[in-house]
Amino acid sequence: MLTSSSLAVARDRLLPFVRSVLIPGVTTAIVAFPLSIGLAITAGVPPENMVLASIYAAFFNALFAASRYGVPGPNTAVALITGAAVAPYAPPESGIYLGYVFALCVMVGVLQLLIAVLLRYSDIMDYISKTVIDGLTMGIGAIFILSSLNLALGLAPDFGNQWIVFNAFVSIVAAFEGVANPFAMATAAITLLVGLFCNGRPRLRSYAIVFAVLAGTVVGNAFDSLTHTRLEHVGHIALPLFSTSLPDFRQVSWSTLFHFAGPALAIAVMGALQSLSIAKGLRDSGDRYAPVPEALSQGLQHIFLGFFHGGPVSNSFNKSVLLKQLGGNKSAPIVGALFTAALVGWGASFVAMIPMPALSASLILVGLTMIDPRKHKEHFRAGGLRARLLVVTAGATIVLSIENALALGVMISIATHFIQFSKTRFTLHESSQQLTVKLHGPWFYVPAAKMSRDINRALAKRAASDYDCVTIDLTEASIFAHDVIDTEWMHSLAARSKHLVVVPNPKALEDP
Repeated sequence: MLTSSSLAVARDRLLPFVRSVLIPGVTTAIVAFPLSIGLAITAGVPPENMVLASIYAAFFNALFAASRYGVPGPNTAVALITGAAVAPYAPPESGIYLGYVFALCVMVGVLQLLIAVLLRYSDIMDYISKTVIDGLTMGIGAIFILSSLNLALGLAPDFGNQWIVFNAFVSIVAAFEGVANPFAMATAAITLLVGLFCNGRPRLRSYAIVFAVLAGTVVGNAFDSLTHTRLEHVGHIALPLFSTSLPDFRQVSWSTLFHFAGPALAIAVMGALQSLSIAKGLRDSGDRYAPVPEALSQGLQHIFLGFFHGGPVSNSFNKSVLLKQLGGNKSAPIVGALFTAALVGWGASFVAMIPMPALSASLILVGLTMIDPRKHKEHFRAGGLRARLLVVTAGATIVLSIENALALGVMISIATHFIQFSKTRFTLHESSQQLTVKLHGPWFYVPAAKMSRDINRALAKRAASDYDCVTIDLTEASIFAHDVIDTEWMHSLAARSKHLVVVPNPKALEDP
């Protein structure tokens, strides 16, 4: 017989589980589920592949990742790269296509394990500008909007066979010519309006996609009950849990897999960056930031997904923020994964009723939130290089590709920092027959060559008389690799002075 004290003990044990595991896990799963289906369309794979990926990845994150709030699953950029990489070589959702996707998963996993090894020595987050990441986010948001227009208009899906801007233009022209499906357009419009309304309400913002898809489902099925709409629906989803798949590593496919090297590297890097950003940015005070377990979790789950009907994934910033806001912990995504499996199994009839235009509109909603200028206003306020880097990276994402934009942004970022690091700074102080040359900042072959020209130019404007003493002050300079530094100006000063004094920096890596 249960006593009041035993009930109190049970309640005290159950309430923390409900608050930190059950509610956050179920809520994030409900928010993520329609997005998983929509991103499956973008990646060109059946919905069950992305749903399975979100389920499996949750367990890997709980076992290997260190972050308390990382929520894995289908990712916008990753889905776009997957679709763009594989679509030119096989029809979407075909057996060959899926074999290539599974192979791409394994390639990404191997690269992320290599990244985990590199992270033992240096954190790659230290070398990539936040402006580059924000520029990629803006560009990906624009791609999301452009690539979702055709399904929102009731047209055939686009899998990246043409330039995305051209495809969007064709879709818009078709709508004006009356080719588009008016019921699809109405369903998408209502879905988008409901989503925008919820986004404008702080209490509803986290659930905007859920409410938007629900509204679109109700409207789309209402149209179906009244007339023949030709609306396409998600249909039945079957989850082949723990059913094995075979990545296409046949010798005949090696030439094709060679073309996946760039996209695989882009997915691996972007997935690692996303996971590290979440682990570093969402940690609580006192939480440990450990980049190696994050990359290790990503690598292991991708290799597993390649052999168990998954697709490339990444930790999601939006879902991770939601998990933290709800007070969740590392176990919550596991509950979310179990809830997702139950939803597909027991709520299959409802899932099958979701109209594709409603899902497309929800992806447009995601794209609009990703290019929100309010999130990136600090870059435009800073102006100059930061603003240009943001625009160039975002533009390259749309015009070129995500992986090329990432490479371009990183190269520009590194070049910018190198130029700033290489700037020469020195002061000349002359009194009577004494001259002091004080060097500031880093001193290696690049700034040394510039400094030699600048000092010789400055000395040329002075009297050619000799100095009694020339002092070279290095107390505020860091000396690197003095054996390759141009010291011709030092020799010329030594020839013009009776005494040459060098004041070294005791903290320099090497003395001159």
